[in-house]
Amino acid sequence: MVNQAANYLLGGLVPGPLGNQHPNIVPYQLFEAADRPFILAAGNDRMFERTCEVLGRPDLPADERFATNEARVRNRGTLIPVLARPSAFERPPSGSAPWRPPGVPSSPVLRMDEVFATPEGAGMVQEVLDPVRGTLRLVADPIRLDGALPPVRRSPPHLGEHTEEILRELGL
Repeated sequence: MVNQAANYLLGGLVPGPLGNQHPNIVPYQLFEAADRPFILAAGNDRMFERTCEVLGRPDLPADERFATNEARVRNRGTLIPVLARPSAFERPPSGSAPWRPPGVPSSPVLRMDEVFATPEGAGMVQEVLDPVRGTLRLVADPIRLDGALPPVRRSPPHLGEHTEEILRELGL
């Protein structure tokens, strides 16, 4: 919303829905590969050139309609179908790694089990002991103090655990 809000507040543009597309950077959105969707974030002209090189379309950055991000935003409706053709984002012949242009942020869209199987995802899990439910695996607090997680003071409340206390505070 930050980009859409700024576009409205600063430029008076009333935005329409864009789904997974960025309103001010093109291409910066969800694409479909042969095996799964992925996000491509070609955030500047050089990243767009690298993307086009990998796609075998070095002609696109030279086209005045796509030469700059401003032009790509204006011509989004013409460019995205060219980039989104079915064979554009196939895995390399080895099949071992997802399609990725070097130096361009991109990532396959992962299922939750795949997210937490990565080192980064595993690092987001914290085990919390609950006296009734046992050990709970929860998403950890993103805040770190001197590189460490703050201690857990208590486990998450049980359904209805604080109902009477809250009603009393409300005078009900």
